[in-house]
Amino acid sequence: MVLSVGVVGCGGQGLAHLERFLRDGRVEIVAVCDIDEARAKEAAKRFNVEYYTSYEGFLKHPNLDIVSIATPNYMHASQAVVALNAGKHVLCEKPMALTVEDCNKMIDASEKSGRILAVGFQSRFKDAFQKTRNLIRELDDPLNAYVLRFSPNPYDLNLEWRRRRSLMGGLILSMNCHEIDMMRWLLGEIEYVKADLKTMLYRSVIDYEDNAWLILGFKRGLTATLGSSMTAHASIYEYTFICRSGTIRLYPWENRISVFQERASKTIVAESDDPLQKEISCFIDSVEEGRLKQPLASGIDGRAATATIEAARKSFERGGLAVKLE
Repeated sequence: MVLSVGVVGCGGQGLAHLERFLRDGRVEIVAVCDIDEARAKEAAKRFNVEYYTSYEGFLKHPNLDIVSIATPNYMHASQAVVALNAGKHVLCEKPMALTVEDCNKMIDASEKSGRILAVGFQSRFKDAFQKTRNLIRELDDPLNAYVLRFSPNPYDLNLEWRRRRSLMGGLILSMNCHEIDMMRWLLGEIEYVKADLKTMLYRSVIDYEDNAWLILGFKRGLTATLGSSMTAHASIYEYTFICRSGTIRLYPWENRISVFQERASKTIVAESDDPLQKEISCFIDSVEEGRLKQPLASGIDGRAATATIEAARKSFERGGLAVKLE
């Protein structure tokens, strides 16, 4: 039986989902939904499907099996819960939800309905990260890790929801949930967080941080530092892992990994791939097999990222003191 797919949110990420579902070839895209009728209509014409401006009507589309959620962050939880309760499998873009409480509602709905809930941490599928994961194991236990993600403002601040933490989640949730999830996937469970958050350039525009430093303590005993900025004048994205038998420097956007050891060094060029395509194909595999397949991120993984950010905000409110994850 061919699975039927509907995508809610017809902006850039929604269109990216539609293109990948179409490219996979094992599913039929049957409907799109967006509150902006012109945008919904344009996507429907492009992909030759029906369109809806009502999410309730969209979910009633005949024989809809899968809902892919690519709407603004604050809509994720409510839309996912309603879709799961209606018996649909759900792929939800990151961040999973703005609060741990909402993440729990999504997980409960998935468990009660028996439908799959996956979260869009596509970096897990990127060849450069997968090669790095293998290298960390080869070079013995990691001792410390450092992540830098600096960029010019990546957001369209003309959009109201992009300017409000209550709607977007702030820089550290909306953008750095990727790095939080990746460090959990590479290094294990996080035990505590310390945070320093600052609004330095966009104070008159946004009500959340535009620069952040997080220190993450892991249950295995190592420490990781994450630096994040949306006020840089150049894009910098790199990971460094200091292991017992060597040091790894990963440059994800360049698909390049440098490995330094006492008597040798080497550079590994990773595949220039499409992690979103791999993620969506893995999600389809999961629905077909009736179980969530690795390395697809689960609701538990999505909740862990949101819980880490909640702890970071509590740390900042307490003057940078360590806050344990609940």
